[in-house]
Amino acid sequence: MGVVSDFLIGLTGVGGGAIMTPLLITAVGTDLWFAAITKSVSTGFSYKSGLVDWVITKRLWLGSLPASLVVLSLMASVPREGISVTFLERSIAVMVLVTAKSYLTQRP
Repeated sequence: MGVVSDFLIGLTGVGGGAIMTPLLITAVGTDLWFAAITKSVSTGFSYKSGLVDWVITKRLWLGSLPASLVVLSLMASVPREGISVTFLERSIAVMVLVTAKSYLTQRP
């Protein structure tokens, strides 16, 4: 994608953001679609083979489901016109810091 976008930027003089944004959106969408399909199929095979560790699965659900509900409720409560890039950047920064802290403080 880099070579194609650089060629198009040189050919047209259009800024890189205008060319790369649709390519990146397509790449992310394709990746999410592929991940959803492969993870669904592999989950089915793992379940049938008895390879699912339900203790770990329950711990993951206990952490991720409430967090997802909190994020969805926050997103629903903020008016769409009020969502700013700064708010999103700060939210992502906080989540990255919380994740890093949890990795550093976990027991071996």
